[in-house]
Amino acid sequence: MDRKTPEQYLKEHVILPEEADKNGSYSSYELEFIKKYLGEKVPSVIDVEGQKIAQPSKQIKQDIKALDIVQLVGFGIGDREIAFPINHVQEVIKMVSYTSLPSSPPYVIGVINLRNNIVPLLDLYPLICDEFKDVEEYKFIVICSFRDFKIGVLVERITTMHKVPQKDLEWNIDAQIGASGIVMGLIKKKGKLIGIVDINKLVEIVMG
Repeated sequence: MDRKTPEQYLKEHVILPEEADKNGSYSSYELEFIKKYLGEKVPSVIDVEGQKIAQPSKQIKQDIKALDIVQLVGFGIGDREIAFPINHVQEVIKMVSYTSLPSSPPYVIGVINLRNNIVPLLDLYPLICDEFKDVEEYKFIVICSFRDFKIGVLVERITTMHKVPQKDLEWNIDAQIGASGIVMGLIKKKGKLIGIVDINKLVEIVMG
C-alpha cells in the first residue's frame, strides 16, 4: 500500500491562506450560505455566478465504488481517524481565526474568507462522537470542494495517505456506525475501521 508520511504531505500540501481578493464574485452555493446564516446582508457589489443549486446526489459514492483502487487522505479527530477521497481535498491549511455565526448549529463553528471564497467550518466531532471538543485542539482545516462550494473540516492531525483496493472497503455500513450519516464507507485496516466521509452529506448539513 503506497503511502506518504504526514511530514511529506505537510511539506507538499499544507499552506497558509492567501489574502482575499475583495472584488471577486460569490458562487451560487456561497450566496445561499450567506442568506441562510446572515440573512439578506449580501453586499450589493457582489455578482452571483453559477447555476441554480441542485441537491447533492449519490454520484460521488457511485464513482468511488467503480474504482479498483481508491486513494484517500487520512486525518485524526480525537482518537478517531477519518478519510476523504483525495479528489475532494483541495488543500489543507493551518488553523486560522474565523468569524463565528451565532445562528448556526454547534457543529458549524464559523466561516473564513479563503481567497474570496466563503468557507464554512465544520467540527465533525459532535456528529461522530456525540460530544464536543475544545476548538483550540484543532491544528488544521481540510478544504473540501463540491461543485462551486468549499467546506472546511477541522482536524487535529494528518495521519497518512491511503491507497486501498476496493476489496478492503465496506460500503453497507448502516448497522455498524452512527456518525449522523456523514460516513459513507469504511476502510478495514489491521482490525481498525476508518470512516470515509461523505462530502455530499456535509453539504446537506450546511445547506439543508
